Amino acid sequence: LVTSPNIYQLQMTIPGEEPWRHILGGLIVHPSKVSISVLEGEIIALLRPGHIIPFHEVNSIHLI
Repeated sequence: LVTSPNIYQLQMTIPGEEPWRHILGGLIVHPSKVSISVLEGEIIALLRPGHIIPFHEVNSIHLI
């Protein structure tokens, strides 16, 4: 997944009942809706064997 221009957050719903871990932070997250902050054009890997993880991009105001 590569984010579109001017997209700074992704929101996704984690399916199932088993917890997962954020690959960078390593914190355990239980299945729920979660937002992840990203850089414009950043590549995001959503890993969950056997599952399709739905997501949508969230338009954000870029503050300088």
